[in-house]
Amino acid sequence: MEKNKKTSIFLIGDSLMADYPKDGYFPQQGWGKYFSEYFHKDRANVYNIARGGESTSSFRKNPELFEESVLKRITKGDIAVISLCHNDQFSTRTLAKKEKKFVYLSSEDHCAAETEKSTDGVFRMTDGSVFVCTVGCDVKKYKENLSFFADRIKEKNAFAVFVTEPNTGERMYTRDGYAKAMADVAREKDCDFFDLYTFHNKYMEDFFASDCAAEHAKTEVPLFVREQMFLYKLKERGIISAAAQRAHLNQNIRKTGTDLVHLSETGAELIAKWVADHLKDSALGSLLL
Repeated sequence: MEKNKKTSIFLIGDSLMADYPKDGYFPQQGWGKYFSEYFHKDRANVYNIARGGESTSSFRKNPELFEESVLKRITKGDIAVISLCHNDQFSTRTLAKKEKKFVYLSSEDHCAAETEKSTDGVFRMTDGSVFVCTVGCDVKKYKENLSFFADRIKEKNAFAVFVTEPNTGERMYTRDGYAKAMADVAREKDCDFFDLYTFHNKYMEDFFASDCAAEHAKTEVPLFVREQMFLYKLKERGIISAAAQRAHLNQNIRKTGTDLVHLSETGAELIAKWVADHLKDSALGSLLL
């Protein structure tokens, strides 16, 4: 590494990692915002390029994302932290089977929209507008995409670090196949890896009594975790006002006051700490506080 050269760290992810402004989104936040604060500022520059609605396929196919934002900027000794999964689980083929469906769209703001039937991955909104849905993929394609990222980053003499995504607040154990796939790629490509998904599930299990953990693990996430880490009944709990709910830029919050996919500021802070703590022995180690 060149003397006095700061290491560039690129955070590649979706809405669970993305940075959100307080205005219009409070208390929604992505863990990348807080993870950036765990680095020595005189040693590293952190670039959070995570965007809502993206997947491994959309990051790979959209030149603005991986090619422009990462490959053209990353140099020897730099690091890319990759945490993508949630939107990969949404297959356009599956979504196309129903006449109307809430789907995640590939746009700068992670949002949902009611759509009419699609057979080509292009979803036509009920108001007449058109969006291309985030490209979901099966586990095999997911592994191919992750391997592509690792190989291209290594060609730049840089490091890829893989982090599985946290679970949702809806049900536990929802990402098993994808989490294992990322672990397999990390091992095959000799990349640093943290299984945040499994760690998150174990954290939630601790809130159940041992004699009923198995029963609850098949159903709902513990109420405490929903309230602590996700966007759960925000108006009812006094987190936001009725006016703030009506004006919220997250459509799920605007409609119901609850979003059990996206993280609260508290949840994002907690996950950022977990990731930083578990990557101290990785390529990031000497850069972390």
